[in-house]
Amino acid sequence: MYAFFRDRLAAAPREGIVVVELSTLGGDPEVARMMGEDIRYHSEHEPRRRFVFLGKAAIYSAGATFTSFFARPHPLLDPWHAHNDP
Repeated sequence: MYAFFRDRLAAAPREGIVVVELSTLGGDPEVARMMGEDIRYHSEHEPRRRFVFLGKAAIYSAGATFTSFFARPHPLLDPWHAHNDP
């Protein structure tokens, strides 16, 4: 999974919004941390790219770890959660 993520990250546009979509019921927290560190690194070193997270389904365990690496003003939830989140 990490190799696929890295390949897709390398193929993403060099500027503008880069949407990362994920659904997971769990997984390896260390892989989630490595993926998150990649997001953090590119966010800090490539200001022309804006990474946003699109959570459309279940995000549990390692997925929650991964989402924590996205810049606070840039998280993106699906429309239902945007209007129904407490």
